[in-house]
Amino acid sequence: TAGSTVKKTTAAAARGAVDAGKKAAGILGAWTPALSRLKVAVRQRCQAAVERLRGATKYSPINPGPLANDVAKTFRSATYTQRTLSKDTTLYRVISDNGNPTGSYWTSVKPKGPLQSVIDSALDQNWGNTATRVVTAKVPAGTKIYEGAAAAQRGLVGGGNQIYIPKVNQNWIQ
Repeated sequence: TAGSTVKKTTAAAARGAVDAGKKAAGILGAWTPALSRLKVAVRQRCQAAVERLRGATKYSPINPGPLANDVAKTFRSATYTQRTLSKDTTLYRVISDNGNPTGSYWTSVKPKGPLQSVIDSALDQNWGNTATRVVTAKVPAGTKIYEGAAAAQRGLVGGGNQIYIPKVNQNWIQ
């Protein structure tokens, strides 16, 4: 009869849907550990970013900060954040072989080579910085820093992480 055919078709469709659901659950189940690890990693990075910016003050041309205009302009759009380090922090500086290891401009990103450093930090070769030597400093907690993206200049893109420290202590150099 037509009624029994409908019941059989409905039952078969329901069994097919259950089987498809089981397969989907099996596939998703295999991804669950990876998704959980990703969720934890994202949460940790967000917490680290919040911690880094806690107590930070952002400055720009609309809200001028404590840095002299010539220093502020070394940051993209003269925009930078002032903050105090909450823990000892390793920073990097790229200089020539005979450059000044205690200069004020640093980065939190470990350099990947001279060319990349010249591009990211917009290191004008007319200054004589060949970017052949990497200096590492362990900057102590409690140090006030100014951080932002490096400004572009003379055709160099910039945009890399830039940290300005007015006075670098020789004892921080490693």
